[in-house]
Formats: sequence, structure tokens, C-alpha cells
Amino acid sequence: MLFSLLSFAQLIAQEKFIYPDIDQAFLKIWLGANNVKSSELSIYMDEAGHVWKRRKKDVVNADIEHFDLNLLTVDLDQLLQLMENQLNKGNINQVKSYAYHFMWEFRSIRQCSFIETYPLDLLWDAHDLYQEINYTIDDPMFGLREWSDFENLVNDFMCAFENYDLMHINQITEWYPGIDVKQHKSSKDKVSECLYNLLLSFESGFQPDYKLPCDELGFALESLFQSYADAKVSHPILPKGKM
Repeated sequence: MLFSLLSFAQLIAQEKFIYPDIDQAFLKIWLGANNVKSSELSIYMDEAGHVWKRRKKDVVNADIEHFDLNLLTVDLDQLLQLMENQLNKGNINQVKSYAYHFMWEFRSIRQCSFIETYPLDLLWDAHDLYQEINYTIDDPMFGLREWSDFENLVNDFMCAFENYDLMHINQITEWYPGIDVKQHKSSKDKVSECLYNLLLSFESGFQPDYKLPCDELGFALESLFQSYADAKVSHPILPKGKM
């Protein structure tokens, strides 16, 4: 009976093309790239390699149409090798970029397959818009944006984060059952607080005033990602209601 439940859980994950253990492993690299020593990052790399080796067959056999998953695994093998090479060279920023890209490959397939209920995907949507906001504020030329374009960008971020914020905690714990619910809630509240401070800073009309609240918003988003990196993940995961 246990074997059949585990097999069914694996099937559910493959149909949705959702592998929280892969995301968590590479999220640790992405978060740790600027915050830990190279020796610790090497440990994260080893862990990610083991997770990918264990999961690769599941990815190839996933029930996803219109994608060559064999080619995908070959590309990801090469990407993992590039990450290891760059880590050995000390190019930590490139390692971080490759870790993001590794996770993005799965996310892009889910988006193309209209799989839209995985919480990390919604959080990444908000983060990617934040990156554009941060680039614009950091750029002396304001990213060559008109103020109305910038307002639209901020509104897009607010909508994207609201989509994530409105998720019920059960939609998160079905994939990350070990997440610290209180810490997650605290991190979400911090993002909302930092967003409010950023909006207030716009009232001055002075671009340098935007920098600090924008940076604080970025740190708050990273803290939210950290709650996923710290969560305990079951292997494989059986979403609630599927037993």
C-alpha cells in the first residue's frame, strides 16, 4: 500500500512537472552565492548534483507534451557542469546566474503547459519584476524609462506579489510540508512593509531616495525565498487530497 501511494505521488509530481527538491537544491545555491563561503557553496553544489542525478529519470519520463525532455536533461547536465567549472574559477556571480537558469528551465515548461499553481513560480514572477525595478532605480538614466512606464512596472510587481500573497498556505505546504509557516508569514509581511516604504519614497521625486527602500524590498524577497530553502521536503511529495 505504501509503495502504491509513493508511486501515485510520483505520478502526480510528474504530471505537474514540479520537483520541489530540485528547486530547493538550486535555490540554496542561488541564495548562498553572495552570502556563504566558497567551501559551503561547494557543499550546496554537491547536494544539487545528487538531487539532479536522482531525479533525472523522473524528468525524462514526465507526462509533458511538446517538449524533448531527453534534450532538456542533456542541456541541464551541461549547465551543471558549467556551474561547477565557474565555481572552481571563483566566478560566483556566474554560478548564481546558472542556478537561476537551471530552475527557470522547469518553470518555463510549466508556464507553457499552463501549470500555474506552484507557489515558487508565482514568487519568481514577482521577483523578476522587482529586478527590473531595481535596475531602473540603480541606473542614472532611469533605465531610459518614462515615469508612466515605471509606474506600470511597479503596478505589475504589486499584482504579481498579490497573486502570491493570496495563495492559501495549504497550496504551499502541499509541496513544502516542512516550511516554517510563521517565518513565511513574517517574510511576506516584511515584503508588504518594504513595498509600502518604496511607494512612499516616490513622493519625493528624487531618484536617490528610492535606492534604500528598493534594496530593503530585495532583501525581504530573498528572506521569503529562504523559507523555501530551509523547508523540509518529502520525497516524493503527495499533494493533499490525492490519497
